[in-house]
Amino acid sequence: MSNLSELPYRLPESREGKIVVLSEMVGINPIHFTDVSQEDAMTALTELIVFRQLNGHERQRVMKHWQLLPHPLCDALQIASRRAITQERAYEIAAEVSERGYFKGKGEADWIYQLNSDPELTVTIDVSNLTVTARGGWEPDPNGGYIARAYVTGDQYAVHGNVTVRHRPDGTYGIYNETYDYDIHVDFSPLGIARNVGTILGRPPRGWPNTQFNIMFSGNTNLTNPRER
Repeated sequence: MSNLSELPYRLPESREGKIVVLSEMVGINPIHFTDVSQEDAMTALTELIVFRQLNGHERQRVMKHWQLLPHPLCDALQIASRRAITQERAYEIAAEVSERGYFKGKGEADWIYQLNSDPELTVTIDVSNLTVTARGGWEPDPNGGYIARAYVTGDQYAVHGNVTVRHRPDGTYGIYNETYDYDIHVDFSPLGIARNVGTILGRPPRGWPNTQFNIMFSGNTNLTNPRER
């Protein structure tokens, strides 16, 4: 994207309206732009929006221009630009994992979580690489077949933990999509308690975007204890 006309939605007609919408889009409080002209505000916002597409020399030129602006605005732009760069890396790692079909380990999943600021980011996992054990009873699935709570065995448990496994009408087994986050679940079973303790101890440090992302499970998984028909 080289200019604002290539944005995927329509901006307000007024320049003031554009500044409000664009500043919110890039995560900067619009109040930071009150001490500069609307022309300077639009220039800075446009530079920030295309920042990820610039090479190193162009980024340095843009950041030098920002240093001429009031300090609060300059600081906000620099923070947002760093966030854009880390998001770019999050997208790259997510694409690598999706192409591979599995996480190398919890550290790789945490790295995406730390760098990510896009809650719509999705990683695709090939569940044929996972082995799952169902726990508890099977219940009818509104989408057809049956579902049960389960846990991923082996070293991938550190990444996926507890999941919902589906016994499809055709006899195959899949896993419902999940969100990678650090929420505490209301589960007082031994596995649930272990999961929550691991969540607390394994939480990435603060100071990063630390935003959840989606995991889309694809294919047929391996179940250690198939449902009895």
